[in-house]
Amino acid sequence: MFISVRDDVLRLAGYGSIAEGLKDLNLDIVEVEFFRDYTVWDTTGWKRVAFTAADAAQKIRQAYGKTGICAFLLHNNFNCAEPQKEIQWVVDVIKAADALKIPAIRIDAITKGEREEPFDVRVSRFVDSMRQALAATAGSAVSLGIENHGVQGNDPAFLEQVIARVGDRRLGVNMDTGNFYWNGFPLDEVYAILRRVAPHTKHTHVKNIRYPEETRRQKRASGWEYGKYVSPIYEGDIDHRQVIAILSKAGYKGPLTIEDECLGRLDANGKKDVLRKDAAYLKSLLA
Repeated sequence: MFISVRDDVLRLAGYGSIAEGLKDLNLDIVEVEFFRDYTVWDTTGWKRVAFTAADAAQKIRQAYGKTGICAFLLHNNFNCAEPQKEIQWVVDVIKAADALKIPAIRIDAITKGEREEPFDVRVSRFVDSMRQALAATAGSAVSLGIENHGVQGNDPAFLEQVIARVGDRRLGVNMDTGNFYWNGFPLDEVYAILRRVAPHTKHTHVKNIRYPEETRRQKRASGWEYGKYVSPIYEGDIDHRQVIAILSKAGYKGPLTIEDECLGRLDANGKKDVLRKDAAYLKSLLA
């Protein structure tokens, strides 16, 4: 395993560019958001590099040079007004990733109506979307990781049903180490869920929360007081040494991608200081 960071985390921390942020954190690889309008952030400033499906790999390679990309991140929604267009976007991203030898894509679990629609309707839609994207890219080496994101994605039964029904080794989970805890699961149960999804993990996001001690082993409402208690990775309740051991036992060898969401509470110097400490802390756990 190794350490990476989301491009948007570097932007929100106030770095002038991806290159500046990686240099300051002593990292050499980044997770890149692939926007729906076929753009990505460049590496030298917060401007977008634009391309088409046909020349995406070429333009991104030119923009990133020797900067490593560990994954593309998508904010997809398969219950949108034009689902086939959404699936085609995923297919185009897979093809670009394949050409660039990027191993994984983060798939968003959130869909419109996820709180209202029946479970099987939501599962069936997601299964159909994933099957189409995988079939259209048969032979690709790129894995798709559905993040435990939002209410739907933080339901382990949803993730397991989708993965089992699709039945393709390329489909798995983008394990967010803090989101099951965000969703209200007691701390001990979080570790049990992480063990369930670890064998399916294709990519990760790493964050943490520090709840009052009396609430840590209680069931809480989804998202309860998150803005108040979200914490630096090195200070939260989730023991990432234990998480790394879970991933290692499952055979995961990919990145631990920093997605610290406490930065909004900090001033400019504090944001960068926390990210430096996050990176150093995770490196120390791997050492």
